[in-house]
Amino acid sequence: MGVLTTRFAYVGLLAAATLAPFHFSFPSAGLGQGIANAFAFRYSAATAVDAIQNLLLFAGWGALWATTSRPTPLPAAVRGPALTGATMSVVAEVLQLFLADRRASVLDVLTNTAGAMLGAAVIAFAVQTAQAARQRKSYVGLPALGFAIAYLGAAVAEALLPLQSAAVIASGGSLQLHRMRTTASRLDWNSLWHIPPADVLLFIPLGVFGVMTLVELGEGHWSAVRRVCAWSVFGCFAIEVAHGPLGQPVQLGAAVAHVLGIGLGAAACAQWLPSFSRLVRGRGRPALVLLAYALLIAFWAWRPFVLETDPTTIHQQFALERLLPLQGLARRSDLASVAEIVKPFFLFFPLGALLAVWPLRRRGWLGFCLPAFYLAAITEVVQGFVAGRFFDGTDLVIQGAAAAIGWAVARQAGYEPHGAVLSS
Repeated sequence: MGVLTTRFAYVGLLAAATLAPFHFSFPSAGLGQGIANAFAFRYSAATAVDAIQNLLLFAGWGALWATTSRPTPLPAAVRGPALTGATMSVVAEVLQLFLADRRASVLDVLTNTAGAMLGAAVIAFAVQTAQAARQRKSYVGLPALGFAIAYLGAAVAEALLPLQSAAVIASGGSLQLHRMRTTASRLDWNSLWHIPPADVLLFIPLGVFGVMTLVELGEGHWSAVRRVCAWSVFGCFAIEVAHGPLGQPVQLGAAVAHVLGIGLGAAACAQWLPSFSRLVRGRGRPALVLLAYALLIAFWAWRPFVLETDPTTIHQQFALERLLPLQGLARRSDLASVAEIVKPFFLFFPLGALLAVWPLRRRGWLGFCLPAFYLAAITEVVQGFVAGRFFDGTDLVIQGAAAAIGWAVARQAGYEPHGAVLSS
């Protein structure tokens, strides 16, 4: 019953995302013209972003289907999501023919179906990978690889489309090559001397998780540091250069900050991880990890730590369109909206998995992965009082779903709770 309720709830979410505000009417241009437009493909930046949003939205459906089903091999895992995703997508696109503010598209059916298959495939792969690593020694009862991959996803999204991103450079054209040339001509080398401290702090955990992963796989501590640092130099500068095709300025100082943060985290991990393993044992270790990870999530959410003092602005932060999930996101066609989906998901996924192994309580309001939901609610509400941030019901849905999926993946992989962290 719980499985059906959860799935129907997500179907309702999909309906809200694709059909809201549900103002149905017969198309003024005729039904035939609407069908013809559905088969006409016109490429634009907005179309590409919309396709990515649809892909991620239905990836959630595929992930939900996989986590609420019995673990199966990869080919079988994608069949149900593919069939149901395609069916729901076709129904939604047909209904969009009767919505004046929507445009039906065959491309949406393809991206939605692909998204559902992708979400299920990723979850099936994650379960299989976690199962293979279950017998391997780990620092907190879960492979550090899961933390590293998830945090890497959030960090890449932040590096590509940072929270405090500069305005897009007017290139005089939409071609990526033209944008790259314009960006290169405006390269500011002085940015090397302006390293954002928040960026350094944000990327320190990535170095920690990277070294932990390699050490768990059998590599020496300082050998792991060297490898992580080498990867970070290449990856961080490559991501920064990728700002060019996006029409954003290349800030070399940001890349240096990211490399510096990863390097500091890697070195600190190699220096203190052995001592940490010896001194912090039993329930104290996961308790400390949970606390540290919760503070890390708060750091992500509450940047730049400047209180909003204007009552009118605070009131607008909690407007109805921001309280309702996906409503504000549906009106956006920028890449930043994609990053706002990716980052909270990747941040809360490991938290849910960790709570599956180390629940705060066996039962009650601290059991299951509920603490992740409480943390999401707290951090999201506080954002309404932080300058430059805002409350968004969409984030609550994404964060809660990510935690639940992480919890389910850990359980499907065979990880049992070692016991409550705060009570026996």
